[in-house]
Amino acid sequence: MSNTKTITKFESLPNEIFIECFQYLNATDIFYSFDQLNYRFYRLIRNIPLYLNLKNVQKFMFDQFCNKILINSGIKSQIYSLYLSNTSIYNQIHTFLSLFPLDQFSHLQSLSLNELDEYTIQKFIQMIPSLYNLRYFHFMNCSCEITQMLVSLTTSTIQTLSIPKLELIYFGSINQFTSIVSLVIFYCYIEKLCQFFKYFPRLKYLHIEQLRQRIHLKDFDLYQIDDYVAIDLKHLIINHSIIRLDFLEILFKKTPNLKTLFLYIYGNIELIDACRWQQLITSLMPRLKIFNFLFNVSLKSQNDILNKCQSFQNDFWHEKYHWYTDYETTNHSALIYTTPYLSNDYTLYPNTKKYHSKSISNFNTYNNVTTLRLYLEALIDFNQDYFDNVKSLILTCRFYGRNHTYLHLKIQDIEYLKMIMNLYNLTHLEISLLCRLESPLVLLKLLKEAPNILSLKIHDNSLFSSLDNQELCKYLNKTIKKLDVSSLGHILFCDNNKIIQFCQIFSNIQQLRCDINDMVDISFLFNALSKLPNFNVFFFRTNSIVVDINCWIEDCEIELDTYSFAVKYEPAVNNIEYRSAYRCLHDNDDSSSNDYYCSDDD
Repeated sequence: MSNTKTITKFESLPNEIFIECFQYLNATDIFYSFDQLNYRFYRLIRNIPLYLNLKNVQKFMFDQFCNKILINSGIKSQIYSLYLSNTSIYNQIHTFLSLFPLDQFSHLQSLSLNELDEYTIQKFIQMIPSLYNLRYFHFMNCSCEITQMLVSLTTSTIQTLSIPKLELIYFGSINQFTSIVSLVIFYCYIEKLCQFFKYFPRLKYLHIEQLRQRIHLKDFDLYQIDDYVAIDLKHLIINHSIIRLDFLEILFKKTPNLKTLFLYIYGNIELIDACRWQQLITSLMPRLKIFNFLFNVSLKSQNDILNKCQSFQNDFWHEKYHWYTDYETTNHSALIYTTPYLSNDYTLYPNTKKYHSKSISNFNTYNNVTTLRLYLEALIDFNQDYFDNVKSLILTCRFYGRNHTYLHLKIQDIEYLKMIMNLYNLTHLEISLLCRLESPLVLLKLLKEAPNILSLKIHDNSLFSSLDNQELCKYLNKTIKKLDVSSLGHILFCDNNKIIQFCQIFSNIQQLRCDINDMVDISFLFNALSKLPNFNVFFFRTNSIVVDINCWIEDCEIELDTYSFAVKYEPAVNNIEYRSAYRCLHDNDDSSSNDYYCSDDD
């Protein structure tokens, strides 16, 4: 037998190609796949820039990579981008920073921190002066006071900043964010926004995820809005915001050089005023080239709404700027938007009437939509548009209070789905508790038509009523990696046979969310689902279980660590909305909690 070593075509590729490919991979995946392959890759991956994202990394891989850094400290100088998150079930940020202070990452250019606590904020403030190369800093979901952190950034070299909320800080003109040119704010109020521009004199890009108003227009002058104008601001994005047009006009007076404007606004009928928008653009934003908007307005009546929407289709919009709009109405709302549709999510309501611009093709209108919420009542009558890029599908129906009659998803409905969307792109499916399956064959056919679905959210009644079908059980075992059967306090397992059957069918899942009130069931799941790294349990009923679960966690701490588990307990006992919805749907309670499920159609 020959001793000649086999060289694959893969290994014959030059290093330059591997280096190019590694730019698209997470550092943990690179080391996990290539570190032990051969000496060539061992050396190569220790001499390239690394992008380390630990947000969804399992604990054993997190520990493994940290050990590699401890053994080979040179890896720290390779890390150019770092993402840490406490949304995982172990305290990732605290653990990582206790092992590796940020000032040891000499080439760090981008840092993202999710769910900061007071400890992390203080550690970061201490290290900011040493992070000479940091250009991008993003911190999200922070419930702590962030003023002190923001003040510390005024002396940094950061150019792109993302913050969870805007804190109005009166630094004085000497303390400005002179290096920041790009800013993302997740939540702020209009009166604070109009006062902050002078602190960011070089700002070119501003993205606000949620903008709100909490004052009347007549009180706006009380906030002493300065005369500072953001002359360098060229790009403005405002998403998912509830704001009046009068307040937007005040904002636009401070942004005369805008070139691109994206607006996703909820409001009243005044938003759909084409003449006023034409005046604002002409007088306050004369350099505007790109204007994409989505206005969702509530209607008290249908009077004149079509004429208002059609007024966006004159020569000013079409000939001068080439901006085209579609619009649609339901019983209580109207939606008007530039095409293609701006948002990633779209809801198809019953009784929706659509009006497409005749000037352009509507084939690519919804190419940006990746999440589609679909009412079954609307499915059979809808065949106008096509959703090619949907990854997450939510099937629901209207709720009719105590007289609610469940609609059933049928085999024929899947044929309608195939007419309006590309099922092959689906990775997540949700069937709401307001819907039912006509038979297990419906879910089986839907999963076969959408073979890339890995994540499933379904009410436990619908799930367990379908598990008598052996072919469906085999398919679920093979394909589903993430399962959510949390049902507003409806306990998942009522007998031992159910939990045994559940663990056999879903032995390959990697993430589970459910409602459980029995510590024995939790222990059984931990032992039976060996591939399960993420486990979210919701507890209802009594506060006494808090003591039980805390004792259980302490008793199992060593064992859980061996399985790469950690547990975060979040009691939902006092969640009034959850308990009300539970009574409404399962106990036929006569309380007013029925209104809780009417928001989609209001």
